[in-house]
Amino acid sequence: AIFGDREKHFVEGADHSLEFLSVRASAGCLRTPPNPLRGVQVMEAKTIIFDISNHGFGHLSQSAPVIDRLCERFAELRAVVRTQHPASVVGEFVSSHIEVLPPPPEATMVAPNAMAVDLDASASAYNRLHADWDALVRRETQRLEDLRPAAVVSNINPLSLAAAQRAGVPCVALCCMNWMD
Repeated sequence: AIFGDREKHFVEGADHSLEFLSVRASAGCLRTPPNPLRGVQVMEAKTIIFDISNHGFGHLSQSAPVIDRLCERFAELRAVVRTQHPASVVGEFVSSHIEVLPPPPEATMVAPNAMAVDLDASASAYNRLHADWDALVRRETQRLEDLRPAAVVSNINPLSLAAAQRAGVPCVALCCMNWMD
């Protein structure tokens, strides 16, 4: 099974909150950090935003079971997926009812094929993103405030995490690995 043992984690926001399920995959791919919010009162969940990189399909395939499980657990949940993948592609991975919206800007490695990375184009993409970082964070913070989410799950766009932090919205970075290990 994808989901092994479950621990309930609780978050309370200003107007809405969310019960988090922390999951540990039986294969050990997902690690759950200690919960700093244990014991906080739970209220009804409203919206969770999932910001999913469009760099290949791996980020989407990693996020899909999390989205589906949360939607099963919380029937009233409004799941908003923000990605450049077309809604028809997202629907091939996510079986739950979701909304698909445009994502925050992101820079990814520019790969002309599966075996090569264009380092100059990649550096340019990251430089363009960071040249206007503060304005982008302000704009994305406003977008989040308009959507009023209980949480943001990012796989894995640093801009969405920065905007969530600025907006005071609990956020989670989701990935199955990092390139440092």
